[in-house]
Amino acid sequence: MIFPGRKGVRTSAGKFNALKLIPIVPDDKLFDGENSITVCLSDDNNKIPLKVKADMFVGNAVIELVNYKGLKNPSNHYLKR
Repeated sequence: MIFPGRKGVRTSAGKFNALKLIPIVPDDKLFDGENSITVCLSDDNNKIPLKVKADMFVGNAVIELVNYKGLKNPSNHYLKR
């Protein structure tokens, strides 16, 4: 797992402070290289998956949070750092 740092992420559910993570996956026929997946989790106690991007041999796929409710902890909407 590579942790390149924190960043602001914009989704349909709003803007959030996020932790950017890059899992190291083996080079195979589906993904384009070992750093081909990027995951952004909310930078709070919830660790909500906000956005996932995967570079694949046919293009890329993006998954994005569009709505949320019933969180155990207060959400961390985007705060300017």
